[in-house]
Amino acid sequence: MENFEEPTKSKKVMKIVLLVLLVLLVLGSGASAYYYFDKSKKAKSEMESAKEAADSANSELDSIEKSIAEKSGEVASTADVGETDDCTEELSDADAATIVEWDTYTSSDYGYTIKHPIDWTVNSSNANNVTITTAGDEEDTASMQIRTGTATEIGFSEYTLNSEDTTLVNCLDAIVNHYSVSVNGRVIVTNTIDSGKNFLFMFSYEYGGASQDADMIELNDLMIKTVEFE
Repeated sequence: MENFEEPTKSKKVMKIVLLVLLVLLVLGSGASAYYYFDKSKKAKSEMESAKEAADSANSELDSIEKSIAEKSGEVASTADVGETDDCTEELSDADAATIVEWDTYTSSDYGYTIKHPIDWTVNSSNANNVTITTAGDEEDTASMQIRTGTATEIGFSEYTLNSEDTTLVNCLDAIVNHYSVSVNGRVIVTNTIDSGKNFLFMFSYEYGGASQDADMIELNDLMIKTVEFE
């Protein structure tokens, strides 16, 4: 009689070996799946953290930009000032006759020119804050400050805003704010942006009555009309 016991045992051993291998394979696949799932979960968490950090950075940047706008008196925003397609600005014959003998101040640092009465004095020792002044009787004293760069980051919280208007500065949209600084102090602030650079033209004078006030406002407007950017 043939002995079939040995083959049967071999088959059982093979089945056990195959079962063990199958179990190991399943466990290995499970471990790999868990490993990659865990890595994916961590990567997703890291991406979410990075997104939160980016959102936080953007929020901080918005806050900084808002703070700068507040420091500059909120007299300008890129939506309100800068380039315009509507340019009909021209000097009248009377304006042209008035400025024919005026001097011209040129800023090579910030690329602009402005005309001023010939007897006014220019202080350009600080390129960011140029002052052009007339020295006469107290009620006739006036000055034009041209603030650029960091010099535009100033506040007007202590000033009283009397009126707000718009104008053109060398065919660029601009905002014009009229302030009272003290009992008689007046400041006209014209703000525009050229090539990403902010400009504040601050015309200061002492109020000396309605007629003199009108003359000063007219003088400021005429000086602003002479501004040219490179």
